[in-house]
Amino acid sequence: MYALRDVTGTVESIALICGSILSKKIAEGIKGLVMDVKYGSGAFMKTAADAEELALWLAETAQRNGVKTTAYITNMDEPLGCFVGNAIEVLECLSVFTNKPVLGFRPSQFADMRELSLTLAAEMLWLSGRTPDLQTARQMAEDKLNSGEAYRMFEKMVAAQGGRLEEFHFPEDLPWRTITATEDGYIAGYNSESIGLAAISLGAGRKTTTDSINPLASIIAHKKIGDPVRVGEILFSFTHFEESSSQEADRFLTSSTKISLQKTTRPSLILKRVTL
Repeated sequence: MYALRDVTGTVESIALICGSILSKKIAEGIKGLVMDVKYGSGAFMKTAADAEELALWLAETAQRNGVKTTAYITNMDEPLGCFVGNAIEVLECLSVFTNKPVLGFRPSQFADMRELSLTLAAEMLWLSGRTPDLQTARQMAEDKLNSGEAYRMFEKMVAAQGGRLEEFHFPEDLPWRTITATEDGYIAGYNSESIGLAAISLGAGRKTTTDSINPLASIIAHKKIGDPVRVGEILFSFTHFEESSSQEADRFLTSSTKISLQKTTRPSLILKRVTL
């Protein structure tokens, strides 16, 4: 179906996107669904209006099939958290779960990922009928995270799929390259799609279905929108395994960042909650 949509130019059809997403969910027999519908430079839907239209399609279609549904419209004009890649994003998740630093980054630097995760978890708790309202659901989600119970459940989920979280190790001696700022100012914006393409070029994603994934291929974004930056400060670090892929990643990452003399207000992570 995906290949057919590609050759017929219907990849962007909201109706087909909706059917593709929900058919799998409804087939599982679920009764509640929380959707994170992203918009921005790093998302399929580039504008908030398009994302909201998709969210409304998803919510209405799901509820017609007996699935209580809520969608959140969220911003993807910069990376969520600071890490991009497969293994390194697991490391980032573990920092949120355990409230411990990783690779020199404090848990507070992943605050946006923590906030979005708690918001979605609270919504799911409320939809399931576990709590009388969203406020209580949010408090329950925070309590489970802070007590370590959420982490222990994550361990069980990994084990159920044949994994051993206690054996997970992210090497600290990987070869890294950096991209530094060439001017003073403030981070005014990112092209998150370019960051994603850089990750693919490093091996974190596939250009074709036959490509293999390098789970250690990683990018670290050291700045958020609105952060001050000085000449020579590191903007990105990325793993360097092959010269050609590193050069391609360098080009994508260098072109992804906009620096301005005017301080830019960081955009809201969660734009809107959509429900029927």
